[in-house]
Amino acid sequence: MDLGKRLAGLFVDPKREWSLIAGEPADVAWTYRHFIVIVAAVPSAALFLRFTLGAAPIAGLRTAASSYAAALVGPLAAAFVIQQLAPRFHSRGPMPQALKLVAYSAAPIWLAGAFYLVPGLVGTARIVGGLYGIYLFALGLPRILHTPREQIVPFMVVCALALLVINIVLNALFSGSRLF
Repeated sequence: MDLGKRLAGLFVDPKREWSLIAGEPADVAWTYRHFIVIVAAVPSAALFLRFTLGAAPIAGLRTAASSYAAALVGPLAAAFVIQQLAPRFHSRGPMPQALKLVAYSAAPIWLAGAFYLVPGLVGTARIVGGLYGIYLFALGLPRILHTPREQIVPFMVVCALALLVINIVLNALFSGSRLF
């Protein structure tokens, strides 16, 4: 897999790209090595550069490291939850397939993290990236987890709630904040 072609495919022709992704072997380590580790680094690198340019490299390093750690743990936790929820929505697929769904759907959000370098645009970019990620997730569900058409929206709503909780917990853990 060529990373540039994969990302371009997700943006230019996502239905075709999901069909290609569905046909590829699913392997957690491979997905991490060839996709997640690289693309999830974009927001962290942008944060580090922004803090460094603002004369706070130590704070930038701390922020970037905690952000990157959460970005690496998050997809695995999300994939586990999605894989466990799948049978309730007449879907099926092993953990590596759920990870592919999470990782490739998160790509627009991670790439939007480059806009941390342009503070006035970061909010808009993250919203647009999030909305496109939701669209990719909806397109990927039937192709990756074989979700029936009538179960896509309910499955997505439950996943969104579960992923929100996962993100809150991970951000609290990795930022050093206390949950209680």
